[in-house]
Amino acid sequence: MPCSRHCCWFVFFAYILINFIFGEKLKAMKISLFSLLLLLSDCVTCVVVPTNENYSVYGYDFTKYSELNFLFTPESYNGKYKSCGLINVEYEPEVKKASSAYDKIEGYNTIKANDTELTSWHVKKPNIDSLIYKTYTVATKMGADAVINFNVEFFFKENGCITYSTVRISGFAIKRIE
Repeated sequence: MPCSRHCCWFVFFAYILINFIFGEKLKAMKISLFSLLLLLSDCVTCVVVPTNENYSVYGYDFTKYSELNFLFTPESYNGKYKSCGLINVEYEPEVKKASSAYDKIEGYNTIKANDTELTSWHVKKPNIDSLIYKTYTVATKMGADAVINFNVEFFFKENGCITYSTVRISGFAIKRIE
């Protein structure tokens, strides 16, 4: 949405142009064109919604995997190793229609649709710990005892008339030799 000052400058210059082209004649046409320009220019005021200060802190606990002698690291591995394969685990959340915008379900975000309907949807929140466990399971099936270049990436996805946040975990599975 453009701010009203941008819109008003546009309308002001359009009005000057109309006066220059048509002069004082065709007064009704000028008023109609001015009104049309005003409607088409999407004159709105910028609305800033006050928010409270907020922090998002993400921490991933690999203690239970370390106790199993399994390594997760965002770094590369400098020792000798055998390559096992690339791993990508992408989470696609469950999406279901909400009975109302006020209907809340534990473990789900409620998202209003971007369309003209007044429809809300429940989108299941990702569980990062379960995604890390799936990454570990896939890596061990490959014969790996480590995932290097480990990365957790949050991104947005569209599904019809809603947009929601989802997550992808990626890394390179290796078997450490030394």
